[in-house]
Amino acid sequence: MVRVLSAVRPAILVLLATVHVISAASITDLVPRADVIVIGTVTTLVEGPTHVSFDISVEETLKGKPQKSIHASQEWFSSGIALPPVATVRASVHGIWFLHARSATEWEALYTGGPHGVLPSLCLRAVARPLPERYQYAVSASLTDKLVFEMAAAQSTSYSFLDAFAGMDSPVIRTVLAEGMNSADAELQCVGLAGLIARGEEGAIGELIRRWAALKDESPSSLIVTALRNQFLSRSPRAVRSLAAIASDAFTDGDLRDVDLRGAAAQALINVHTKEALPFLGSLLESSSSIERSKGVFGLWSFANGCPSWSPSEVSLGDYEARCVEQSVYRTKETVAAFGWPPGPVDPNTALSFWRTWWTAHTELH
Repeated sequence: MVRVLSAVRPAILVLLATVHVISAASITDLVPRADVIVIGTVTTLVEGPTHVSFDISVEETLKGKPQKSIHASQEWFSSGIALPPVATVRASVHGIWFLHARSATEWEALYTGGPHGVLPSLCLRAVARPLPERYQYAVSASLTDKLVFEMAAAQSTSYSFLDAFAGMDSPVIRTVLAEGMNSADAELQCVGLAGLIARGEEGAIGELIRRWAALKDESPSSLIVTALRNQFLSRSPRAVRSLAAIASDAFTDGDLRDVDLRGAAAQALINVHTKEALPFLGSLLESSSSIERSKGVFGLWSFANGCPSWSPSEVSLGDYEARCVEQSVYRTKETVAAFGWPPGPVDPNTALSFWRTWWTAHTELH
């Protein structure tokens, strides 16, 4: 017999389904691990403290052999709500399920993000068929594009969308992000803009300058700052000049949100290694901060020695010289040796002196 655990349980499921869209596992992780990906609904689950099982009524199969129903059974850690040892619980969860085959008839749903011990954390949210017209896709569409449209239709163009498609890029992903950026919802504007900045979209920095005053007080504006600091690697001259305009006031007092943005723009200029970034990097050589001076040295060293754009996370990998293989008319034995990024082989003051002289000599770059 099905046990209904009061009205509290469904309400909590709904709440957790809402929380679930805040975070999502990466599609690049989920898709290879899933033998079958389906869109379907679960209406009941058999739940114990350490185990859960349920049947998915399948509406559409995105990957694998089509099936009408899939039985999932797996280890489970209850969310802490009081239950009998084992209970059959009514549910209503409609989602995209990523399933790994445990046997010919037994499946395990992969964790997709959110709190453990609740059913919505085993799927991505989906909407009823048919999808809104602008999100409908051809049968021949790629699996990634199908998942993009499904998540966009489910109004998941939010934190979860950035998480799910982190490190991925396609015209469809950019179209959905642009739709979010141009929506009436300020939070979606932040998310869409952050996603486009992370992908180096032409014109994204200009949009940032135009929109920042209206968006900086929104909670997700931190996503924009993070994307700019850690992921923007475009070498577009126009974008880099716009970054320099933002960063020119990077280390002055003022609105902390503006200071954060300017600091992120400054880091982006250190990351991209283009001619347009050099005047700002040259100005860092005269900073009162030793950290800023070191960043100026590192940025100039990276440009002169033909280094590609790289994110701050790649800087931690070291082995810089081996990765700096682009042609550069400025590379010499002296520029390669004048490496001042701690703990570089050259004394920081010696490296700073070298790059001050080098920058003064190369007026064609100013």
